[in-house]
Amino acid sequence: MKPANGFTAKEVGHNLFSFQFRSKIDQRDVLAKEPWHFDKHLLVLKELEMGERPSTTQLQHTPFWIRMYDLPMAARTVAHISAIASRCGDTMEVDRASLDGFSQIVWSCTKVDSSPIFCIN
Repeated sequence: MKPANGFTAKEVGHNLFSFQFRSKIDQRDVLAKEPWHFDKHLLVLKELEMGERPSTTQLQHTPFWIRMYDLPMAARTVAHISAIASRCGDTMEVDRASLDGFSQIVWSCTKVDSSPIFCIN
């Protein structure tokens, strides 16, 4: 997806970038369609509050689409999928179209902790 009105990016710290969109609609669309990656690296995005500094903001949660395979038919409800996905983080959305009973895969968008488990310097 390419924002219709463009954006600018500026490095504001080590592995920390600020994106400024020319349109609020573009910004909202980019945030709504997370997660994003660049060059096989996850981009953790967060809209800053007024007065919030990029260098002190916490960037540790990002939405991920989780696939669940071959679930029993009785477990293919929003409540069951949310309960299963909550083991990974906060469930944001369950793809209701994947609950139709014909698909072997069920999807859930879940906000997960994206902070690294280990660091290599």
